[in-house]
Amino acid sequence: MYMEDNRKRFLDKILKWMVDGTEVHPYVRTWFPTFLDMEDYSITLRPLDISVLSLFPTVRFYDYCRNTYDLSVEEIEYLWSKYSTIIIDKFNNEKPLNESEDNRKRFLDKILNWLVNDTKIDYENKSWYPTFMDTSLMMYKVTFMVRDTLYYHNPLTLFYDYCVSTYDLNDKEIVYLWNVYRNIIIEKLNTEKSINESEDKLDRYFNYVIDDLVKRTKHWTNPSNIDHIGNVDHIGIIFPMYVGETEYYYTEDELKEWLHGGWLVGSEDIKYLMDQYGLTEDECSRVMDMFGIKLATLLISEYGEK
Repeated sequence: MYMEDNRKRFLDKILKWMVDGTEVHPYVRTWFPTFLDMEDYSITLRPLDISVLSLFPTVRFYDYCRNTYDLSVEEIEYLWSKYSTIIIDKFNNEKPLNESEDNRKRFLDKILNWLVNDTKIDYENKSWYPTFMDTSLMMYKVTFMVRDTLYYHNPLTLFYDYCVSTYDLNDKEIVYLWNVYRNIIIEKLNTEKSINESEDKLDRYFNYVIDDLVKRTKHWTNPSNIDHIGNVDHIGIIFPMYVGETEYYYTEDELKEWLHGGWLVGSEDIKYLMDQYGLTEDECSRVMDMFGIKLATLLISEYGEK
């Protein structure tokens, strides 16, 4: 673009005034052109707003240049090209928090620990509640915040305001805290989900094992064991875990002991369940207790006192 030197120097001065009159917050990814009349648009702008429009001036910028400096379209496009490039560079070239600042980082890590400890997590609804933040001004006073908000790379307004008012942190420190904090909370939610899913699968497998054992357990009562009003003295049982189909006989009172976890787990039980179903020793004890309860309930219901 051809431009007289004097005119170019004048435009470069305007450019400096504009850059100096722009608030840039690289760590919260916002910028605010204070030289523009933004009373009816008071929210700060994101880098996306400027990068998308970097090929041509925004209407507000164009009007400002025309009304204040009486610039031509060519001059305005020149200014915008330079101005937008400088603002974008301010975001791209900012360095992250210097971890060598040991004292300050230790302080931030203490704050982080307090924030995490003061965050309640609702695993079932995949939501979280930062008890340290004042949510009373939210449009909808929900107790828990949706999980998706944790995936924002920019700190939530409430989080930002809390860090400034409570700890007087700067933008860089707030963004550092937010990124570490949200990753910890996301990991907690994901970990709990994995644990719950694993426990659900394990419980389903235990139920399968118990049902299979009950199905393969033989039981009966002989007519000679039934008195004149239909009560059974002894119930015969052959358990699948014992070799040789040995017959065992139990009274109803003995069966009732199983309802309170009265099954005595022996080495044969453990070996059978480990070999047959791949359970651990602790899991064998848990399964046999549940098996005893389920089998006793079934037998009492079928043969118990009328």
